[in-house]
Amino acid sequence: GVIKNIREDIIKMGGEFMFETTLISLATVKDEKGAEKLDYIVVRDNEGEEDEIPCSLLVLATGHSSRDTYEMLSKTNISMQQKAFAIGVRAEHLQSMINENQYNGHPEFLPPADYKLTYNTVKDGVTRGVYSFCMCPGG
Repeated sequence: GVIKNIREDIIKMGGEFMFETTLISLATVKDEKGAEKLDYIVVRDNEGEEDEIPCSLLVLATGHSSRDTYEMLSKTNISMQQKAFAIGVRAEHLQSMINENQYNGHPEFLPPADYKLTYNTVKDGVTRGVYSFCMCPGG
C-alpha cells in the first residue's frame, strides 16, 4: 500500500521508524554560530529500556494525544506550531444518485462518476472551508 511504500522509501534514505517507543528527552548543543541544534534523543521501549541515540534531524508522528511529548518539547524551547483542527463526518450518497447528478442522464453507460463536496462559510469575518476527503467513487 501507499503508506508501506512511503515508509520503505524513508528507510532506504536512512530514516528509522521506532514503534512502541516513547521519546523521553532530547539534547541540543550550540553550533559554531551559537544556534541550538539537536544532538541526541533519549527513548524508552515498551520493556522500559532507555537508549540514547545521536540525532540531528527528528520527525515526530505523535498523533493528537501525546500530551507528555508536547509538554517535554515545550520545556526544551523547541519551536512548535499548532496545526489546523479538522473533524470528519461521514456522508454517504448512492452511486446511482451521484452518477445521475454528474452525468445528467444515461449514466448507466459511463463509469462511476467522481465528485467532491466543498463549502465556504463566513462567521465573524473569518472564512472557513469545509471539504470532503477520502472519496471512493464506485466503492
